[in-house]
Amino acid sequence: MDFCNLLSDLDKFHAKFLSVKEQFDTSTPAGEMMIYNMINLAQFERKQTSERVALSCHSRALRGLLNGGSAILGYDKHSVNKGTYVVNEAEAEQVRTIFRIFLETGSRAKTCMRLHAMGIGPKVNPNRKSVQRHIEEKRWTPQTIGSLLKNPAYAGLHEVNKESKGKDEAHLKHWQKNQLVKASWPAIIGMDTFESAQLVLAEAQKFQRARLEGAERRVFLLSGLLRCSECGRALIGQSAHGSSSVHRYYSHKYVQGEVVKCAVKSFRADEAEEAVISHLTTVLKEAGYMDKIEENLRASVHTNGDALKAETSRIAKRLLAIEKEISGVFDLQTEMSQGSQAMSLVHERLNNLGKERSELENYREDLKLQIHNAESIREQRKELEERVFEFTRGFQKATPNLKKRLLRRTIQALVHTPEGFHVLYLLGKESSGERSSENKKGTLDSSPLAPQKSNVIPFEKSYQPPSAASRAGSLIGCCGAPGRTRTGTPV
Repeated sequence: MDFCNLLSDLDKFHAKFLSVKEQFDTSTPAGEMMIYNMINLAQFERKQTSERVALSCHSRALRGLLNGGSAILGYDKHSVNKGTYVVNEAEAEQVRTIFRIFLETGSRAKTCMRLHAMGIGPKVNPNRKSVQRHIEEKRWTPQTIGSLLKNPAYAGLHEVNKESKGKDEAHLKHWQKNQLVKASWPAIIGMDTFESAQLVLAEAQKFQRARLEGAERRVFLLSGLLRCSECGRALIGQSAHGSSSVHRYYSHKYVQGEVVKCAVKSFRADEAEEAVISHLTTVLKEAGYMDKIEENLRASVHTNGDALKAETSRIAKRLLAIEKEISGVFDLQTEMSQGSQAMSLVHERLNNLGKERSELENYREDLKLQIHNAESIREQRKELEERVFEFTRGFQKATPNLKKRLLRRTIQALVHTPEGFHVLYLLGKESSGERSSENKKGTLDSSPLAPQKSNVIPFEKSYQPPSAASRAGSLIGCCGAPGRTRTGTPV
């Protein structure tokens, strides 16, 4: 299908596919028929290979052998046969302790607390490329405890096709169905203990589902937008019952055994939401505010459009000169004898020219992006004004969930600092309000988090908060700011 789409795209630009080795030519009906037949045979061979591999893996799994993966707590990989485990006695005793504590407490959270007090942590595999932060810090969570308790490997069983669990077997082939078979490694715990743990987990899940279904639904408008400037982690909406009312607030997600060391650990949700809404409905309309945002956008480019175009022209001339020099070196190479000292110098020169050409081409693409950003600043400001107008027009009468969508169509992120919120506005056209990876663009209304080369600021694990000395400019005042009144009004 991919190749057919490729041929279709080539046809739109009046281009044809020609293979010199196989002598396929799509410019003729016979050549087009041959290449379609070859692609069909290639797909058939690939699917057959995939099916053979799946059957082989299924056959190994039915014999209780592993098809890859890291060793789990309580076991080590066999030194010779990597498809099975050998018991690690020290870790096996820890696994038995985990099951015993869980059956005593009936709670994953209390089990985590007991394990931390005893100094028992999860297993860290040094060969694993990506490890969760909690595992690296030797900290249990209810999720990791639940995964361990549900793993049938500890009872001497091997689960085949775990990803097919819960699917309709009528639509699955025999090697795709989920089942439990006897493992090739010895059990650590008894079957009675394992089944008792599954029963307790099922009862707890049933109770939790009933509690959530009967609970009052509360909407936190800023969930998914808030981040802490100190640790870079997301801030989520939570609620607590007081003596006379329910208190809503935003805070770091609670993780068993993890201490939040940030200056502001939580703040009132009502005041934060009021500050953001007031900012969007009042402050953005003030004279000169959009001009300031546009200035920050232009400052993020670090140069003007004319200078960028001049630099792009210089790079293009240099690339043309490199192409001519490469052509000349090739002509010189054909006149030289193989193995001579001059030939090695020619090869070295070609490598240097190729490296320089690659670097200049990357630099030229970066310049093109900067030119595009510089030329689209006015358009980006207009789009932001349209989003703010849409927000102010429909926010007051909107339902809580619609209010969240309106906010997400305007704001990319809110970075909470002790002084207030830094605002990252959402730029780019999005009709549905859903944010894709290509549309994660924005600009701050103040300089601290302004990007270095463009207005694209991804908030990922590598996010570095602004330093205290650089926190200047316009902020949204919010609760939790020391030395300020808790009014939620824009500063």
